[in-house]
Amino acid sequence: MNMNTQAVLFEAINAMEERGWAPASDVSRATKQSVSITKAWQNRLIARNPRQFKAEVPIGRRFNEKIDIVDVVNGIAYELKLSSKNPHHEFFKDVFKVIVYNKYHKSKLKTFAFISEESAAKILQRGLGKEAIEMVRGLGVSVEFPCFICH
Repeated sequence: MNMNTQAVLFEAINAMEERGWAPASDVSRATKQSVSITKAWQNRLIARNPRQFKAEVPIGRRFNEKIDIVDVVNGIAYELKLSSKNPHHEFFKDVFKVIVYNKYHKSKLKTFAFISEESAAKILQRGLGKEAIEMVRGLGVSVEFPCFICH
């Protein structure tokens, strides 16, 4: 993990602490908490360096999908997954968003960082997740798994 990714992860952890993050079993509460933390994280990064970090970056004009944070200086896409439930669904969708982004933008993303719990990261580096990582690497994009809860 490069220094830039460490700083981004640090801001995510700060946003989680600031908003009192705790795993929630109530789906509605968990969703509201996730949105609040993601917004706080994005705001922290933009305040840190508004030329470098852009939030909710559209993947292309024809699509409603967005990437949580893009480091436009270093070509890194960041997605934050707070829930440990079904990480593969979010991961595969996010990998595809990076591929589509690179198709429609002149400046290409070189790295995709999926920020999650370590347990999710371990699951995603096997089986179909491993295949997705290898495929996107073949398109010139490396994948990182910074973890906010490491065991």
